[in-house]
Amino acid sequence: MNSSVTRRTFLKGSAATAALAATGAGVCSLGAWQAEAAHAEGSYERKEGASLCNGCSSKCGLVATTLGGQLFTLRGSDVHPYAKGTICGRGHGVAQIAYSDERLTQPMRRAADGSFEAIDWDTAFSEIGAKVKDILAKNGPEALAIVQDPRPSGKEYSKRFINVLGSANIYTHGAACNSSKEAGFAQTIGTGNFSVDFGNSKMVVFIGRSYGDGIRPSSVQSLAAAADKGTRIVIVDPRLNNSGIFATDWVSIKPGTDLAFLLGICNVLIEEDLYDHEFVEQNAVGFEEFAAQAKEYTPAWAEQQCGVPAATIEEIARALAKAAPAAAVEASWRAAFGCAHQNSFDTARAVTAVNALLGSWGAKGGALLTSSPKAGDIDKQKFPSAPKPEAKRVGDKEYPLAPSGMGSNLAVLQAALDGAMKGVFFYNSNAVQGYAQPKVWREGLEKTDLVVTIDVQMSETALASDYVLPECTYLERMELPEFIGGKKHYVAMRTQVLEPIHPETKPCDEIFAGLAEACGVGEY
Repeated sequence: MNSSVTRRTFLKGSAATAALAATGAGVCSLGAWQAEAAHAEGSYERKEGASLCNGCSSKCGLVATTLGGQLFTLRGSDVHPYAKGTICGRGHGVAQIAYSDERLTQPMRRAADGSFEAIDWDTAFSEIGAKVKDILAKNGPEALAIVQDPRPSGKEYSKRFINVLGSANIYTHGAACNSSKEAGFAQTIGTGNFSVDFGNSKMVVFIGRSYGDGIRPSSVQSLAAAADKGTRIVIVDPRLNNSGIFATDWVSIKPGTDLAFLLGICNVLIEEDLYDHEFVEQNAVGFEEFAAQAKEYTPAWAEQQCGVPAATIEEIARALAKAAPAAAVEASWRAAFGCAHQNSFDTARAVTAVNALLGSWGAKGGALLTSSPKAGDIDKQKFPSAPKPEAKRVGDKEYPLAPSGMGSNLAVLQAALDGAMKGVFFYNSNAVQGYAQPKVWREGLEKTDLVVTIDVQMSETALASDYVLPECTYLERMELPEFIGGKKHYVAMRTQVLEPIHPETKPCDEIFAGLAEACGVGEY
């Protein structure tokens, strides 16, 4: 439906033409084909709408074009700081879920034989509400939890819903993503993440992270620009990842041994007196103890642990010191030390230690700690504040270093296995298949009295649930604003670009409002 022929449509058309020619059928000319496509496009109403991608937690801005109410094209928003006019392959792919044959189209209830039957929303809400009330009466609010990977509206509605029931048990997917990294950072720099000033940096070391393998387009652009201006870019990774095209160095390493590599760098910076004395004296606590311990972490020791030659570790450490403070180890995400290894927490702490020794925190070209904008309070007359739950979140005692915004969903699993967790809601979360130990998750959920999944597809977690509530896709709903921090602050918003394709699906705000009403807390 585009009057200008792209390589893809030309090849598609060529294949069709060849097939027709092989059967002896008549074929139209390329000019006639173009004219027909142009006429088809012109016969439909064309609209554009702004949204935020739902392919990952970055939520890059995009603009969707519809023809006759059908999704036609997507493009990255020119004004969104993560997109900068581009969206990645994941963004294009996830949009197709709107038209997927595997979408959930109506509420479902699991029968005694394990099969699912369609029910209406009133029935779903009333039955779930009755079960929640029964759990509250018999076991108390601490027996209810929600596990989620929330998007903008979910952050507000799911938290409010579970809190007004008296429970503090709100968990994200962090224990399967980056909770160890954020906890390690929080214990050393007071926040769960940081960024690198690529535009002014002379040297950046990546630990297992690859912008070129699908992340914010703006990150790839920053990396490409840094490479163009001569920034030394070192990727430490067992594989030569797709950011290698921008890199000056590839350091192959044994999986899970990044901590040894980083401690070897710390050893060189301290023992060769290459660290920033002024920065450490003014900003660090515990340096003397750390320096004494780092003596044993020589490059030769590190080589035995991680497989990186001692000479390579020494050269990288000296180069970082020479480039400092316009040098940094990048924050990474899930890949190397998000949560994958027992030493992930300490690997994150080691990253911050290297950057501190370089004096790069807050420096031009170094590691930046930025802030984020926040919304004001909502109308308390219209929406009274949820009472603060009396009981602490399950797992906080056992996992005291888990980031406060995440908790540890492992605590939910353990409580379910122990028989203490009686009702679990899952929103946009496939814990059963995505959080490791699928068999154990199924065993835990089988011991509960109520499992409810809110999703767009029939996930493995949905298959292990008592009720499945269908959410419409992100293209079919408007959501609360998304607040974006950094050097500059932004506010972005997802607006509705498609009419609901399946009329029995609902956005999460309506789903949680319906659940709250059925549970007797609709006034919140």
